[in-house]
Amino acid sequence: MKKATLSESAQRQKIVHRLILRRHSHEDIVQYCASKFNICERQVDKYIAKCKADILKRLDISFEENLSTAIVDMDRFVQDAEDAGDRKMVMAGKKELHELQRLKTIQVEVSGNKEKPLYIESKLDKLTPEQLEQLEQLLYDNSEQGADS
Repeated sequence: MKKATLSESAQRQKIVHRLILRRHSHEDIVQYCASKFNICERQVDKYIAKCKADILKRLDISFEENLSTAIVDMDRFVQDAEDAGDRKMVMAGKKELHELQRLKTIQVEVSGNKEKPLYIESKLDKLTPEQLEQLEQLLYDNSEQGADS
C-alpha cells in the first residue's frame, strides 16, 4: 500500500469529517474508508482523531465569539434600561450579564428604614423577583431621601 499524497489525505479527511457530522458509527466509517481507500482501521482512527480535534477547536472559537457577542448585547440592554429609567430591567440585565461573565455574585446585606425593615442575606442570584423588587425600591427610596436632605 502506497502512502497517500497531501491532497488525497485532505480529501479523506473531508469525507471522514462529513461522516462524523452525519453521525455515522465508528464501525461504519472504518468499513467505508477500508472499501473506498483501502486503508486499515488504525489509519481511519487517525483521520477520526484529527476531525474530532478540528471540531472541538471550532466549537471553542465559536463559543468564545458567541459569548463575547452576548456580553456586548447584554451590556447594551442594561445601558438602554438605565437610560429609560427601568430599574427592574437594569437589575435583571445586570444579573444576566454577571452570569454571562461568570462572575461570582456578591453578598448583599440590607436593612431598611424604621417603617419598612428589610433584611436580606443572600446571593443576588438566589433572590426571588419579589426580593429583588423590594431591594430596588429600598435602594431607590434611600437614594431619594439622600437627595432630599
